[in-house]
This record gives sequence, C-alpha cells and structure tokens, in this order.
Amino acid sequence: MEGLEALPWPHHQTDCGFYRIVQAEARSVPNRQAAHAAAFLSDEARPVMARCPYHQPDWPRLVRILRQSLDGLEDDERPTFRAHPEYDQLTDDEQHWLHIMVVEPIEWDDGGDQLINGQHRSCALRAAGVEHGPVKGRFLPGTQYPAPIDATEHARHGQGLVA
Repeated sequence: MEGLEALPWPHHQTDCGFYRIVQAEARSVPNRQAAHAAAFLSDEARPVMARCPYHQPDWPRLVRILRQSLDGLEDDERPTFRAHPEYDQLTDDEQHWLHIMVVEPIEWDDGGDQLINGQHRSCALRAAGVEHGPVKGRFLPGTQYPAPIDATEHARHGQGLVA
C-alpha cells in the first residue's frame, strides 16, 4: 500500500461531472495539476463527487479489508479477501471494487505526470480520506517518499495555499 499524495491528480476525466469543475478552474490556474487541486477544494466538488458512482463505495473499509487480506502474503501471491470475515457483508459492487483494486490497480510510473490506470479510483479514494492504497509502479528501491497527507492538505499544497 502506497501513499496516494505522491500520485498526480487525475487528468481528462471527461465522463465525470467533476471534469467540468476542473475545466473551469483551469482558466485561472497555472497547470492541470493545480486546476484539479483547486476543483477538489471547491464548494461545488463534494456534491458532484457524491453523485459519481466511483465515490459510492466505502473506500476506507475496502482498503482496510484489502490490507488485512495482504498481511503475511508473499509478493507474488493473490490476496484471499473472499475469506475475510466482512467479505460477505459487502454489496456486489463493493466486492467488485475490491477485486478491481487487485486485478486492475491504480497504475503509475514513479515520477510520471499522469496516471496510467485508476484515475477515478484515485480521486474517490482521496475524497474518502484514504491516504494509502494499492498502486502499481511506485516501487523504486532506495526512493524516500514523503509521509502521507490527506487529500485536502495535498490540494492546498498544489494550490500554493500552504508552504
């Protein structure tokens, strides 16, 4: 599980109402990362994200179940989340998202300026207050990453609101 704050903000989420807010912010900020951060902090963002299907699952719970299912596994082993005591209490959609986090993880080439896969999911995880999640591609040996911070704080940094 990796800190999500190191990931770039999503790009071109054209099938999401949030993209319209990002586009509006892009007219007054220096780059698309700043635009997404500004949109995330905007008053308009929360209701739009609340209507988005990617934001419906209980992401903190799903990530916790995944983390608990990964404990003690070797790197090449698949998690056995179906054996987790809470698995049968999840909705079909939540079970699907738990599966997707493993077979189609958020993917990013460490240091890249955009995600390869998982844009909506990274947005939903951040909005749900999740600071760590499964990320493929962020495993450079010897690289020191900053301590994770929550998405609102990260967005404020992206907007230059915090030093």
